[in-house]
Order: sequence, then C-alpha cells, then structure tokens
Amino acid sequence: GEPRLADAETWQAKNHFRADPTIGMGAADKLPQIVAHLARYPDALTDASAGFWKRAIIDCVTATVITSLPPDGTSYLPSAMRLVRHVEDYLHAAGTRPVHVSEICTELRLSRRSLHRAFHEVFGVGPVTFLRYKRLCMIRSILRESTPDQTTVSKVAIEQGFIELGRFSQYYRAMFGEYPSQTLGYAG
Repeated sequence: GEPRLADAETWQAKNHFRADPTIGMGAADKLPQIVAHLARYPDALTDASAGFWKRAIIDCVTATVITSLPPDGTSYLPSAMRLVRHVEDYLHAAGTRPVHVSEICTELRLSRRSLHRAFHEVFGVGPVTFLRYKRLCMIRSILRESTPDQTTVSKVAIEQGFIELGRFSQYYRAMFGEYPSQTLGYAG
C-alpha cells in the first residue's frame, strides 16, 4: 500500500524516511475493506490467523497517528544482519501462523523505520514484502500437502493473512508460475 517504499531511491538516503499523511488516510480507508472481507469468510479464521488480522486492523487504526509523527533520527539501529537474524528466529518460533510487522516491532522493540532499513539493507526488500514471500511459501507447502476435499485455497490464504484473493493469486502465480488452485489440484 506504500508505493514509495518500493522505490529504491527512497531507501538509498539513510535517515530520510518521512511521514506521508496520505498513507494514514489510505490505512483508514483500508479498515472497512478488511472487516468486510473477513465477514465474508467467517469459517476461514483460526485462532492463529485471528491474531494476524487483529494486528492488521490495529495497524490501520494507528497508521494515522504514526504517519503524523516527526521522523525519528535519534534511535539506535543495530547491525542489519543481526536484526534480520533476530526476526528470522522469531518467525521460526512462530511456526506456521502468520506474523504481522507490528508484532515483530513490538516483540523485538524496534521502530518500523529501523526494521525497514535493516531489511532493505540485507535483502533489498522491505519486511512486508519479505513476510509476504514467507507466507506464500507456507501456503504452497500447505496446498501441496492437502487435497481439494480437505481444504480450499481461500481458507488457506486467509489463514496466512491474505484477504484480497485476486491479488494473492497474482502474487502466487508470479512467484511459483502456477495458480494456487493448480498446486492444490496437483497434491496427492
């Protein structure tokens, strides 16, 4: 939802991350969409995925506050590799449940800006993109181990934090070269 974060030039200048008030408004607009989509698939939520969606909703509510804060140039940024290793350890401990960026920031006591800088420095992508790739890989693994009579693509996608199923399918196909329904159909 933040196109400027995908722009490489934005990340080249250290300590120049600036709040954008339009992001906060975009987040406020996104909240009703999330709630409406979740209402359409009430049986798809497990306890583990519900935690992810609670954080996504809280993130939408707090985005307007966060984007109005002045830039934080005083915080200490640990080495990017060490920070990323801590995140990977946390993700490993979380198992198969989806993890939201705000959860990582809370648990590791990091600012979002520090997390963004570290991930871009190490992987060349932000933490949201990194987490999306991880969730897509988890979905592929689940679909390969399942059959169409055991689960549905939409149920697995929602459990892993994807609400816009069309966009999810595009991400999946771009990463794996097939649609998720094909993966589910090939299992067995």
